[in-house]
Amino acid sequence: MGGNKILLTKNQDDEGYFYLFPGGGQEHGETIHNALLRECMEEVGEEVEIGELLHIREYIGKNQEHSSFDFHVHQVEYYFVSNLVKGKNN
Repeated sequence: MGGNKILLTKNQDDEGYFYLFPGGGQEHGETIHNALLRECMEEVGEEVEIGELLHIREYIGKNQEHSSFDFHVHQVEYYFVSNLVKGKNN
């Protein structure tokens, strides 16, 4: 992709539109990199090349504004520099 662009998915709920980074749960026995490759294919239909790890975020639901429905959620999120693989879809 390059050029300081960011890839997000556009989502909608009862309150309107919101944007998220592609991602999702890591399956048992799956590496973090394989989970990222799989989730990008599932959510945006594109293959990515994974680069440097930029940020790690720990999300504890009970401490957030949406604690009423994700009180028991506790997850660790990894954010990587990634580029779309040049191919038939781009």
